[in-house]
Amino acid sequence: MADSFAVAKQQNSVPDLTRSITGAVSQGGAPATLAFGEAIATAVAQGGDSKAAVAEATATAFCEGGSTAQSWSNAFAIALSKDSAGCLVLNEAKAMAKAKCGPGVSESISKAEASSVVLGFCGLLDFIPGFDFNFGSSQSGGSSWGG
Repeated sequence: MADSFAVAKQQNSVPDLTRSITGAVSQGGAPATLAFGEAIATAVAQGGDSKAAVAEATATAFCEGGSTAQSWSNAFAIALSKDSAGCLVLNEAKAMAKAKCGPGVSESISKAEASSVVLGFCGLLDFIPGFDFNFGSSQSGGSSWGG
């Protein structure tokens, strides 16, 4: 599965791969989330086109928002649990999403709690204006809207 990221990048079909993965995660539940999360972590570790495709796929999911962002973020959270190097990819994806989707992407992400958790884990919540996220000492976070 991890190799599919590089292939998708080379064939300019990352958005299609993103939708396929998020559909599989939505339908397959926890087992699919774990499988794709591990594939994302492996793709990030491979570097090159695989890593670039993960960043593009993440930006694509964030731009689409809703269940797509939710499913992608659930899988990405698994990847982050395997290797925090995914935060670098997430930071790149954040910039790509802002450039690609404009200001509406912040609202899409704020509506997907899993996206917020992933961004919070990596310290990237400045992406969502007005969102306040606090981690407890156990690294499990709670979130609330700031005022």
